[in-house]
Formats: sequence, structure tokens, C-alpha cells
Amino acid sequence: MISSDSERVIGTFEIIDNLNEDTIEIRKDGTYTYKERGDSCWLWNDFTGKWKLEDITLTLFEIQRTLDITSKIERNYFDNSSDSIRINVKSFNEESIGDFKIKYESLINGLPKYEVKTDNNGIIKLPKFKIKSLDNEIVVIGMDYVVYGDTISEQFSIDEKIDNIIIRLNKSPDSINQYYEHKFKYKDNKLISYESPRLSENKIYKKL
Repeated sequence: MISSDSERVIGTFEIIDNLNEDTIEIRKDGTYTYKERGDSCWLWNDFTGKWKLEDITLTLFEIQRTLDITSKIERNYFDNSSDSIRINVKSFNEESIGDFKIKYESLINGLPKYEVKTDNNGIIKLPKFKIKSLDNEIVVIGMDYVVYGDTISEQFSIDEKIDNIIIRLNKSPDSINQYYEHKFKYKDNKLISYESPRLSENKIYKKL
């Protein structure tokens, strides 16, 4: 339950910074969303959690879940490679995974793209692309799989000498919860960051 005094901080705040456009949305139900919007979209990130206001100190509580290894890729190289590639998909317990979709394509335009599923033995056989390039690893294999209700997308590159690939999926990896606190001072409809394991300190956020 949010106290009437705490309601003064409810709203959306935007950082005053030329290099990013971070925002914090503080909601009446006691939750928040922080959107990290740096100058590169590769660094964009959103996180949510609970918040608490004590006097002029606003604390954002973040729980970050990290997973153990969810996949392992084994590439087998041969000097005298064949014209095809064999992909075998298994669980970490060595059980075959059938009906699993694999995406197989080249980074060079104009070549065919494949989306095929493994057979009952977890196996796919595909023709190799005939490519001459200074960069050997220009063939990409992609896959999507679900872990604890979340879809994980992965892709990896291979070169022309690989004839056999074994993909092992861990559908039940161990998870570890890490707890973080991000602290701000609230005054005159502004937030000032002063203690955080990740966010820059002494940054001002204005209320919109």
C-alpha cells in the first residue's frame, strides 16, 4: 500500500543527458519500469520491480534472474569435407529432440534459406552452400527454444569444413536471483541518482 506522502513521486521522469534518454515510470501500485536508452540501441535495456520512498530517498528494487548454460554447440571439422551437413539436436540428457526447427542460411544474398525441422531422431541433413569468400564463417544456423516460458533465440556461424553439428539444449537450467538497489534523492520534482551498481551516479531526472 502506497502512502499518500509517497504519491508525490508517482509519474514519469526523464534523464537530463545528451547521450541517452533514460526514463523511470513510477506507478501508484508500487511498481516501476526503468528504460535504459543509451546512444547505441545495443545497450538498451528495460527492468522493472518495486519501489519505496522514505523521506527524500527513492529506492528501486531490482531482481535479476540469471540462468545456467542453456545450450552447447559441438562442431566437428573434417579435412575432406562432404557436400552436406548433418545437425543433431539432443537434450543435456542425450535424448533426441524431434520436430525442432532449425534456420540455415548464408550471409550472402541470393542463396536459398532453409527452415526445417528435425526428424524423430533429432536429425537434419542439409546441402552445403557453395561459397568462395575470404571469410570462412559466412553460414549461419539459428534456433528458438523455450526455457521457463521465455523464448531464447540463438544463432552461430560455421565454416565449410564442418560436416557434423551436435546441439544440446538444457530445458531446465539452474537459475540464480540477484538483488539490486538503485537509490535516488527526490526534490523539487527531480530525481538525482547517488547509489547504484549499474546506473550512473549524480544524474538528474526531471519529471514530465
